[in-house]
Amino acid sequence: RLRPFFERRMAAQGQPSFFHHFTGWPRSGLLQAAFPDARFIHVVRDGRAVANSWLQMGWWSGYQGPSKWYLGPLPEPYAREFEASGGSFVLLTGIGWKLLIDSFEQARAAVPAKQWLDVRIEDLSADPRGQFGALLDFVELEWSPEFEEGFSRHRFDSARGQAFRRDLDRGNLRLLDGSLRGHLETWG
Repeated sequence: RLRPFFERRMAAQGQPSFFHHFTGWPRSGLLQAAFPDARFIHVVRDGRAVANSWLQMGWWSGYQGPSKWYLGPLPEPYAREFEASGGSFVLLTGIGWKLLIDSFEQARAAVPAKQWLDVRIEDLSADPRGQFGALLDFVELEWSPEFEEGFSRHRFDSARGQAFRRDLDRGNLRLLDGSLRGHLETWG
């Protein structure tokens, strides 16, 4: 039932390819079952920047604790870490990022390597033309004049990616750095 849904959208757009932006949990298994040749681009953002952003969002339900948020129960090691922090909501946002990164690593393992591309948002901000060129190559599309027209209308600024250093106090930064260290090192 999923494949006809997407095929109708592709036909309505008059395009041979369908692109969709998903946030949150990966859905690669579901989409790959319907489209075995699907390609997946996973855009990764520094977990400290994600935590800082989530803390400013009205929809973030972590203030009610992990039993009430949308990410489900904490695995035992993450639950112990949260409890050891005294129930820090800042730490909980970082744990939420780790949960999502863990799930994307599992999803990537189930997809053929040639169909999955990881892109760090920091690399995209530092070299937008080069990174978008690589993305287009990955999905086998050309850098068309129409794409150039749209691309040239945008400004890419990496400053927002470091706002967590300004917005969070030293204690919370230390807490996040300690919790996310392994994941952050993995992602450079």
